[in-house]
Amino acid sequence: MRIVETPTETYDVIIVGAGFAGMTASRELSNRGWKTLILEGRDRIGGRTWTDKRFGRDLEMGGTWVHWSQPHVWAEIMRYGLEITSSPRAKVAYWFEGGELKKGPSLYTNLDEAFQMFIQDSREHIPLPYDPLQSPTIKDIDKLSIKERLDELDLDPVTYDLFKNFWEAVSNGSTETAGYSMALRWYSLAMHDWRLMLETLATYKLAKGTKALLESIARDSTADIRFSTTVARVEKGEGGYEVYTKDAGPFKTKAVIVTLPINVLHKIAFAPALSKQKQLAASEGQTSRGMKFWAKLRGKYEPFAAYAPAGSAISNCHYEYEANGDSIIVGFGPDAAMLDPNDLVAIQKEIRRWFPNADVLASTGHNWVADEFSEQTWFFEKSNHQTRYLAELQRPEEGVFLSGADYASGWAGMIDGAIESGLAVSQKVQQYLDF
Repeated sequence: MRIVETPTETYDVIIVGAGFAGMTASRELSNRGWKTLILEGRDRIGGRTWTDKRFGRDLEMGGTWVHWSQPHVWAEIMRYGLEITSSPRAKVAYWFEGGELKKGPSLYTNLDEAFQMFIQDSREHIPLPYDPLQSPTIKDIDKLSIKERLDELDLDPVTYDLFKNFWEAVSNGSTETAGYSMALRWYSLAMHDWRLMLETLATYKLAKGTKALLESIARDSTADIRFSTTVARVEKGEGGYEVYTKDAGPFKTKAVIVTLPINVLHKIAFAPALSKQKQLAASEGQTSRGMKFWAKLRGKYEPFAAYAPAGSAISNCHYEYEANGDSIIVGFGPDAAMLDPNDLVAIQKEIRRWFPNADVLASTGHNWVADEFSEQTWFFEKSNHQTRYLAELQRPEEGVFLSGADYASGWAGMIDGAIESGLAVSQKVQQYLDF
């Protein structure tokens, strides 16, 4: 990959965004001989994955976990021979029942029956998770939010609250908007095994960080890249497209791949305009509006997992690393407006719900919702989104293509989904350019 400051050539493909989808597509297309340019708004590659040095070590500010049940990312890990490590297995769990703090070896053993009820008939509803729209019941289940599905189950108040908190953490947002069909799609991808789904979502990670995989893909790409370049407009012209940024352009190309998250898709003006369905999908957005934080606690804690009542500023947190006799933990909350990950006093107040004497030495994180290039964390569909918009978002409009974890067929919202989409869209672009 070559960094360029003032590209003047006409390109075959311009890719907007250098996350996993954009980097994957750039490798695939540039290695097939297509002259490719990436325009990236940030000063780095990675998008919503970002391995940064904090607390004296590499920490993941965004996407983190991978699994061999995710075929696209696992193929890349095997391709580049990257090492995998595990987050520590919790030896103790903390949760609340009726306002009282409880402690035990695991919370999830208490929720097995609720899980089974929640995903009942999942094989009928999502028999083919990479083609969810072929489900005979997709219209019925897509109407439901996760909260509406929970309300159908007649759970006791304690189980209801614990389960609602679980899905607030998984969706990184409100269960009132989070789509039930999205939850079932992930469950189906995990072989209809809720334990495997949990393992897939938050257990194994790249030993040298997500940057190790990104840099491996980048080394295999022969594309040009221009950093700190915010795309403002894409116009169709004679023989192709013109891409304008806030400070430069036009950059000329035959095809454009846009990898923006759906919450910021509206920030690019398209001429001709994107279809009304795509515009509606962008205006409605998706569920996740939450936060991720890291905190360094004085002293050595045994590996733990802690869960809060539903609606709390922190949904859950767990032990991740030992650091010279202190402990580094990571956690998530459903609403970035409720808690600043860099507000040490506020973070300590929340952590003391489980550990009254906790001394938080430092806290950190990145507000992805306030980030102009994302305005969301990981993608989690709203109810009715899948049937209304998925097929249309994946449909090219002549030489304009959308790609990213938000537009994936399988593990949408995950690193795997971004790579899947980058591979699929690069094939579509190849066919378009060959035509």
